Amino acid sequence: RAERGGAAHEDDEAQRQTSMTTDEPPDVVKAEADHAEVEEPLECDQADEVAEAGEDKMEAQAAVEEEEAFEDALQSEGAELENEEEAFEDALEAAEPEHEAVLDTAEQLRRRREETTGERQAALREWLLALDKGAGTMLQYFDILCTEFDGDLAQIAATKIEGRPEQGFLGQVDPCFWEVVNVRKMGHRMLFAKGISML
Repeated sequence: RAERGGAAHEDDEAQRQTSMTTDEPPDVVKAEADHAEVEEPLECDQADEVAEAGEDKMEAQAAVEEEEAFEDALQSEGAELENEEEAFEDALEAAEPEHEAVLDTAEQLRRRREETTGERQAALREWLLALDKGAGTMLQYFDILCTEFDGDLAQIAATKIEGRPEQGFLGQVDPCFWEVVNVRKMGHRMLFAKGISML
């Protein structure tokens, strides 16, 4: 019995020594395990927040870069428009003397045409007065002759044709002339025919 008691005492002593040198008390181990379980989700939440913050920063940076690119494009387009406007103004300035020269030429031609028209109409009026020896009866055809023949005696003279001698002066005028000028009276036709034959 003394030997069994000594052996039991030795086993208790060894178990106490092992417990002191290797493992902590059960309560301490459980507390540490609970603490580790609490810290693990906290670390995951912090990692997610860091990741979200990084994404937000990248999105903000991308937005800034996009805005800067848009501003650069606007500045570039504005510079191009400004260059085109300057080029257009330069072209206008360069073309201005030529434009003025063209206007001057057109004005000269217009004045010359007016002067020529005035001269032709004056000559036509004198010719019509001469047909009836200043009576003025033939002036009733002045407007239509200006419209259809530009008041030009040369165009009126072009209505002469080679007629037969027995037809007299009337045979020397294109019959279309009477229709165009609307000459109905035979006496007026005779006066026109005599005058046209002498042009």
